[in-house]
Amino acid sequence: EARAQQLLRSESVQAGFVLATGPLFQAAVFRHADGTDELLLVAHHLVVDGVSWRILLEDLSTLYNQARQGLALALPSKTDSLQAWQAQQQHFALSQTLQAQLTYWQAQHQAPVAALPKDHPEGRNQVQDAQVQSFLLPAALTEQLLTQTHRAYGTEVQELLLTALAQALQAHWGLHTVCLTLEGHGREWIGAELDVTRTVGWFTSKYPLVLDLSTAADSIDALIEVKEALRRIPGKGIGYGLLRYLHPAQPLAPAPASDIVFNYLGDFGSGAGATSQEATGVFTYSGQQRGASVSAHRERPTSLEVSALIVEGQLRVSVTYSQQHYQQRTITQVLAHYEQHLTGLIATVAATTARQLTPSDLTFAGLTRPELAALTAQVGGVQDVYGLTPLQEGMYYHWVQDPGSRAHAIQVAYRLQGHLQVALLEQSYAQLVQSYDVLRTCFSHHYGGRALQVVQPTVSGGFSFVDHAALAGAALTQALAQEKAADLARGFDLRKGSQMRLRVVQLGPDSFE
Repeated sequence: EARAQQLLRSESVQAGFVLATGPLFQAAVFRHADGTDELLLVAHHLVVDGVSWRILLEDLSTLYNQARQGLALALPSKTDSLQAWQAQQQHFALSQTLQAQLTYWQAQHQAPVAALPKDHPEGRNQVQDAQVQSFLLPAALTEQLLTQTHRAYGTEVQELLLTALAQALQAHWGLHTVCLTLEGHGREWIGAELDVTRTVGWFTSKYPLVLDLSTAADSIDALIEVKEALRRIPGKGIGYGLLRYLHPAQPLAPAPASDIVFNYLGDFGSGAGATSQEATGVFTYSGQQRGASVSAHRERPTSLEVSALIVEGQLRVSVTYSQQHYQQRTITQVLAHYEQHLTGLIATVAATTARQLTPSDLTFAGLTRPELAALTAQVGGVQDVYGLTPLQEGMYYHWVQDPGSRAHAIQVAYRLQGHLQVALLEQSYAQLVQSYDVLRTCFSHHYGGRALQVVQPTVSGGFSFVDHAALAGAALTQALAQEKAADLARGFDLRKGSQMRLRVVQLGPDSFE
């Protein structure tokens, strides 16, 4: 009975908001007979987002601890206001930066995507029809997901979660291409240096993403496709809403309906309100029902809402759906596929130790996956790829036309007197080359439609030593001149790194050049 009363009171608090008069943030404390307390915090989504909840819980935890210790109540300084952010959004919506993103977003709208199958397509989809099913990843597997699945392919947690979701939809319904609505925290760069890291408000960005796994040969191939699709999103999605709602021409209206919304909320730790100085916060999450947060008769905007978050060291993945659209067993099967593919993907990626670059890891953004694979095979390893400056292009194409030309090659010689440890000099030179990317660079114009400079992880063969100490007089002078002439005549093969070399010539017992 006490729980029923708490549920009714919780719903009353949530139903009591009046947008015109406020307040839009309320709190209620429930005290139980066993001596425990529960705190209900309710805010309208117009005034808070996921990041805001973290800020509020951290601040509340800080203030509560200060009050409990008899300290003066104090919080960190505020960051820039929501009002300043909104004003800058208006300017950014008209910028050339946003205009350049339009082609990308129009392509997302126009991509051919099949509708998500439903058991009962004519069924109702209101809040009162919503049901939730979940699966919980074991703590050990969650830890592996967080710490061991990113070094090989440079991926993030969300990319693994989306890959497994797309594979689950493919396994259950045969969908090779899906369109999802993603949510981001929205606190991105919008043309001005505004700091909103500790600003409370609704910043969330929503935007469509089409995932096409029709050509993916296996789970790793699928992961790379998803990673590349996510990394192609301009500005982390912030521009979509600005172009759709704030641009006078509204070039993205109307938008196609989305069947799936996905949101990864991140790691909420072992308690709510934890600060960087605390292992856990004052509060822990309650598993008790808190009642309906919206009207039971409200139409749900999508068919499936997929959310994931980590609490108490375990990943929980939940799917909210209409029981008028789907039978329970359908969603159970989809979640089983999801868990199976996610578990397998974590194991496969965690077992891969060698770093595998994909196009989005490179500074130059114009390579396809096949081009990167071919380039890697050609040069024997790629650390990064850059475009050439105009002056570099001129020098490079001059070499392409005349590989034997000595133009742009500079030879510098130094005379050293005294004891020289050649082995240590060779080690030092190798360390020098390893320390500067440009000294491990080769060039190519066969990929990406332009000339590129390719940084290799390692290069060898740039150091050499020759001993002419047995020579003297004119013979030594002639030998040294021949060494220099041969070095210049050798030139450089710009298709191979490095574009620098060091040759040590011993002229006598304590004389080197």
